[in-house]
Amino acid sequence: MTVTREGTITRFRGLSTDEKPGRTIEEAAPDGISLRQDDIHEGSVFTEVDTGHRYIWRGQSWVRQEQTIDAQFAELGEIMREAVTALRTIQAATATVANAAWDTRLPTGLDN
Repeated sequence: MTVTREGTITRFRGLSTDEKPGRTIEEAAPDGISLRQDDIHEGSVFTEVDTGHRYIWRGQSWVRQEQTIDAQFAELGEIMREAVTALRTIQAATATVANAAWDTRLPTGLDN
């Protein structure tokens, strides 16, 4: 791996429908920023603000990061479902044990 200076990394933000920087021919963005591939340093990041997807510039193209906010939310959701299932199992087992213990402590002969 080649060591690269992180100070040259640029962070871009835009919508998923926006064209990402990095054209092979020089064009100026509305704000005057050059969009040439030569002007984007490897490791730069483009974040789609409407989807949370992140892309890394690899010198020739943008590559989507696999660990996006969507993946994190999906993983968190699965962990939460497992935790709720475990909690319900524990609650049911605790209630069964408590009921059994209560039943054994009831005085006999009070069933009028």
